[in-house]
Amino acid sequence: MGRRKDGGRGRRPTSYLSSLTSRPRRGAGAVERARLESVCTPTRVPWVRIPPPPPAMNNANEGIMKPFVLLRLLVSAAIGIVLFACQPTSPTAVRIESIWPSSGTIGTGVTIRGSGFSPDNNDVAFTHHSINFQGSSTAYLNGVASPEGRTLRFKLPELLGACPFSQMKADQACPAIGIGLPVGTIAITVVNRKGSSNSVTFERVKSEIEVATEVIYSSPSYEVLSNILDEITRRTGGGTTAIGIRECGGGICIDVYIEKDVPELSQKIPAQIENFVVRVQR
Repeated sequence: MGRRKDGGRGRRPTSYLSSLTSRPRRGAGAVERARLESVCTPTRVPWVRIPPPPPAMNNANEGIMKPFVLLRLLVSAAIGIVLFACQPTSPTAVRIESIWPSSGTIGTGVTIRGSGFSPDNNDVAFTHHSINFQGSSTAYLNGVASPEGRTLRFKLPELLGACPFSQMKADQACPAIGIGLPVGTIAITVVNRKGSSNSVTFERVKSEIEVATEVIYSSPSYEVLSNILDEITRRTGGGTTAIGIRECGGGICIDVYIEKDVPELSQKIPAQIENFVVRVQR
């Protein structure tokens, strides 16, 4: 017989379990290599050879064969565990665990806790049936940051954007419009480069000034005020007039501005509308 090419020493046996483990891809960084080695590289897994049952064994010797069958099952299970544990993991999915508070007015501070948030480019999506822009019932608060990837904080906005910036390509443009945040039950999700989260509900309620504005606008006295200001503008040849509803001294006030006054008309302006004080500035 001729001499073996390996010098007679033979090839060193390789652990079958070791050959199944994942290895870092070429060019992988140190962090990824360390992660794979710590998770998927067993420490000196011994080579286990399962001897075949003796040829003489047959159905009559079924009781003797059971230990061999059990040993094969145990080794197969161990190999399955290694394969399962060493499958490549996908990036952390975007998920909302909680939102606090669950209701609020415009300007309310909102905190969303969860996982899979991006450091600087999360879009908070607000979905409501009364939102309608190009057939979509969803509008977005863009660019919400989460340095640690688990918390988003923002103030409930009055106006939203039309597009999720995190999903747009470099050559895409978004219409520069403001979409009002409607009152009622809203579905909120978080969208970023990793995908879209589950949905949670938030109740957007009217603020005190929103309620007051509706009451004032529906009052007959407000219509009287508007007609007086229109007549002042006509008589002065285009003098500016304006009405503003705002908070003042712990309550709600109606501010009226008149650029060019017509005293005989401005004196007819009501002092109150639905118990809200009217303040005239000339």
